[in-house]
Amino acid sequence: MDSQLKTSTKTVKLSQLFAVFFKIGVLSFGGGLSGWIYRDVVTRRRWMTAQAFLAGMTLAQVLPGANVANIAIYIGDRIRGPLGALVAVTAVLVGPFFVILALAEAFLWLKQFDGFDDFLDGVAAAAIGLLLVVGMDAGRIASKQVRSAVVFLLVFTLIGVLNAPLIITVAVVGVLSVCWCLRTER
Repeated sequence: MDSQLKTSTKTVKLSQLFAVFFKIGVLSFGGGLSGWIYRDVVTRRRWMTAQAFLAGMTLAQVLPGANVANIAIYIGDRIRGPLGALVAVTAVLVGPFFVILALAEAFLWLKQFDGFDDFLDGVAAAAIGLLLVVGMDAGRIASKQVRSAVVFLLVFTLIGVLNAPLIITVAVVGVLSVCWCLRTER
């Protein structure tokens, strides 16, 4: 295994894993989840490296299902095996289940007040900021190797600028990058 993809050598308790993912699931919104998970797992607790997290994010995004559930399973498994995966995914989903039920009722009441839409715009801006942090770290890591930087820029250009379909972009760029790696490895 690549040393950059190793997780922390310290044992993480299942209760710690549950607490972190439960808090993230209950307190974060939408697309900002990956940013919150990155901050807690990589930056604050150092349970895994940035490279290992980004490898997991890549898997989480290309696999079917919700990205946050996929990344929780990946991190839980890397830290504590199959039981860790079960604990992490349960923790990240169980809190929001009950919060959504309560928020549905609260939303019906809150939408009558002026300024509520402005509040929701602020929450969206915060989530985008967290995603930008993860994206900047991915760009910094990718720029250390020419191949990674080229693939990163190509995918960014195709999807971010030209609005190319995600599935086609991943299929084409994925095959090209694997062929490039195999050719240069020889």
